[in-house]
Amino acid sequence: MDIIVFAIIAIGLCYRLYTVLGRDDGPIPQKVVSDVPKPAIQKVNSRDKLDQLLRRYNIPLFLKPAFSAILLKDPTFDFKDFLEGAEGAYELILSHAFQGDLDKIQSYITPAVKAYLSQLPPLERFRIKVIAADIVGAEVDIPNASITVQFKSTVKDAQRLEDWVFARDLESEDPTWILKEIMTISAA
Repeated sequence: MDIIVFAIIAIGLCYRLYTVLGRDDGPIPQKVVSDVPKPAIQKVNSRDKLDQLLRRYNIPLFLKPAFSAILLKDPTFDFKDFLEGAEGAYELILSHAFQGDLDKIQSYITPAVKAYLSQLPPLERFRIKVIAADIVGAEVDIPNASITVQFKSTVKDAQRLEDWVFARDLESEDPTWILKEIMTISAA
């Protein structure tokens, strides 16, 4: 009796597979290309696009040459991704610094930054909230590039205003930006 039940299940399963997957009727027919001309593609001036991006992210226009050079060497650079990554790095790095656990993040910071962060007093309970993150500087000396992000934040209900300088070798295949310098403007 069990064999009949298994046979019915197997037949049902095979039928279901056949209806979902179909059968092989040979090669898939190719689409027919029509003789109708395609609409002309409007070319976008890359300088205008860069100007729009700089305005969208409130980046001073005097930084345009630096970002032109960065985009020339790394066309995949994205302002939004960079700022989101910088905010995440800010929270992660400060969290580890206040916990006194800099070894876990040492591949993302320079030795000078590690020495600076090791001087921060440990905090047991804290909350880091980024209020604003704006790109305020950029320099390129091929192959090296650096971007300065100004962070306005609160840490344990105290306001902080800091400039963090992230650096990267644009000719390296590693897309990671390393924290090179921290300049504290005010910490209340």
